[in-house]
Amino acid sequence: MKLIKLNHFTGDDSEWIEEIYINADNIICIRPKDWFSDIEISGSRYLKVEETVEEIQSLLDGKDTIKYSHQRRIGKKIQEIRRMTGMNLVEFGKNCGIGIYAVMKWETGRSLPSAEKLAQIADLAGITVRDLLNV
Repeated sequence: MKLIKLNHFTGDDSEWIEEIYINADNIICIRPKDWFSDIEISGSRYLKVEETVEEIQSLLDGKDTIKYSHQRRIGKKIQEIRRMTGMNLVEFGKNCGIGIYAVMKWETGRSLPSAEKLAQIADLAGITVRDLLNV
């Protein structure tokens, strides 16, 4: 039996649960979505996780996922900044000139903002881009 750690969320507007461990032997199928992956477990239960199919395969293969964990840390920092400024996802997206799904991808570490957007986010927090990226 091989356990892997994944980041998991439940429902449409609930907060991310920090981590979940699942028995990799029970994974039936992984379906990529816009900003999460659906994992079918034992043919009857689905989990929504922030990891991409490639990241999950890397975990199963025991490969290094340092790049993705760094992106997730930057994403968590962006989320902290958004919350600190009192903005919801829509307001933060409008402030940065992007849509809600792009903000969600940033906050989950699925993608990173451009240099211009990083500067905007850092300005919101009153920090430098270097401080934002050094997590």
